[in-house]
Amino acid sequence: MSVVDTSKLLAESHSIIYGPNENNGCDVTLESIHSLLIQMNTKLTNIELKNDSLESRLSTIEKEIIALNEIRGSLDTVKSHVNKLNTDVTSVQSDLRSLESNVSALGNVFDSVKEKTEANRTVINNNRKSLDQCIQSQKLTENRIAEELEKMKETDEKMQNSMTDLKVRSMRDNLIFTGIPEQKGEDTEELLQDFIQRKYKLDYTISFERVHRIGKWREFNEHPRNIVAKFTYFKDREFIRTKAAQKLSGSNVWVNEQFPPEIEERRKKLYPVMRQAKKDKKRTKLVRDILYIEGEVYTPPTESAPAQSNNGQNQGPTQSSRQTPGGSYRRPYKRQRQGSTPEHRQGSTPEHSR
Repeated sequence: MSVVDTSKLLAESHSIIYGPNENNGCDVTLESIHSLLIQMNTKLTNIELKNDSLESRLSTIEKEIIALNEIRGSLDTVKSHVNKLNTDVTSVQSDLRSLESNVSALGNVFDSVKEKTEANRTVINNNRKSLDQCIQSQKLTENRIAEELEKMKETDEKMQNSMTDLKVRSMRDNLIFTGIPEQKGEDTEELLQDFIQRKYKLDYTISFERVHRIGKWREFNEHPRNIVAKFTYFKDREFIRTKAAQKLSGSNVWVNEQFPPEIEERRKKLYPVMRQAKKDKKRTKLVRDILYIEGEVYTPPTESAPAQSNNGQNQGPTQSSRQTPGGSYRRPYKRQRQGSTPEHRQGSTPEHSR
């Protein structure tokens, strides 16, 4: 409602209350008052409606102001964040400048490392060439050493065989007597002479170079010590040995040849084979460390693979060659002939030889 309408309404109201204007010749009546009130009511209603509209607008404006305040708060927050981002961007720029500086320094280091790597690669190539030369020299040296070692092994084997042969030859005239009772302070040679005379019923005296027992004397020994006797004459030794099974039967005394430990070790491995062959009714003969079965030399399977004969059957080495524990073949040892017994005993001892 405008100011003009309000002024007009006040004038009409004044004319009704205080009387008509001089310029207005109308009379005041109830109808005019009623009409005026209706007009006033209408105008007031319009005023109320306009007030409601204004209140609605004011409410909208207040909401918009509140929204603006919220936007302002958000803008302040955004501004704070923007300021922080500016600070962070400044820090990042500083870090980038530092990183660029470090990358530049790293590039210099990389260039230096690359140069050193190239130098090291050259050194490595040179060292590799030197190493290859050293390896070739080492192989040649190893081959020479292997050849020398092989020669030394062959020489050592020959020496061992020679030593064993010498031991065997030195023990060739020896026999070992097992089971002869022992007494402290005894004369072993006299004891053995008496035992042989009683068992063999000889009409002459056996000549010994030396007789002794093996090991130290112990008063409470369970069994008597073995006696080693070196015969002066090989035929006497063979006579005593070959007749032992007949003359010493049931006496608990045994007579055996004496051999070095390495030969005895090989003989021990052959004893079970010889016993089994005897059970199979085969002719056997053990000469030193060579076992003959049916006239053929037996070769243990651990020493060499059995050889093939012409008929396809496995056959051991012939008498002319046999395999040593080292894997090589050698001829069987052949004893040299010994002098005969004294003339007064010739013909009284049987001709037994190995």
